[in-house]
Amino acid sequence: MISMTGESKLREKMHWFWIGLWLCTTAAPSMAAAAERASFPGVATAAIDAGMQAADAMFAGGAVSSAVGGAGPYIDQVQESLSVFPDLLLLRVKDDMLVVRIDPAALFRDDSNNTHVAGRTLLSNMAEKLMFLKKTAIVIQVHTGTTGDEKRNLRLSERRAKSIRNHLEGYNLSEKRMAAFGYGDRYPLPAASGQSSARVNILLKAR
Repeated sequence: MISMTGESKLREKMHWFWIGLWLCTTAAPSMAAAAERASFPGVATAAIDAGMQAADAMFAGGAVSSAVGGAGPYIDQVQESLSVFPDLLLLRVKDDMLVVRIDPAALFRDDSNNTHVAGRTLLSNMAEKLMFLKKTAIVIQVHTGTTGDEKRNLRLSERRAKSIRNHLEGYNLSEKRMAAFGYGDRYPLPAASGQSSARVNILLKAR
């Protein structure tokens, strides 16, 4: 038989056990987000900020409604849904925003805005997931490397961004919840990141 003193100690231990469990559960997304930001220093913050502004404009205009239960848990769901595709690098840059990074070679033919078969399949797979995740604003950002003609790089990135948007629209994703930008070589990644500046980022933001 447990004495009153022993019973009190047991209750206290159980009390702190459940508080600890609750903290681990609720804090996990934020901790994971911080860890991912630290693990991927090659994120051009100016480009991400520009994408955030575009997404916020969609929310302000009523094109995308707020997620029930909060933005963080909703983006958790988005991240889990897209994690099945190995060609997508998922960067949780904020609690309410996920950056989906894709190597341009996984989508496009060399020096072209024409997608190849594997690229179209990847975009289709993404679109089928995003069809059911309607509380996200989608901002497509295409970047090129820093070599070559600046104006030519800009045109290529703009055409590629439009190509991605058109493909997603073909899956009944509303154009009102999407924005597409080609930046050319305007936002290169730092050399220390060890990553190519040529990249496709698809920002998925909730509110």
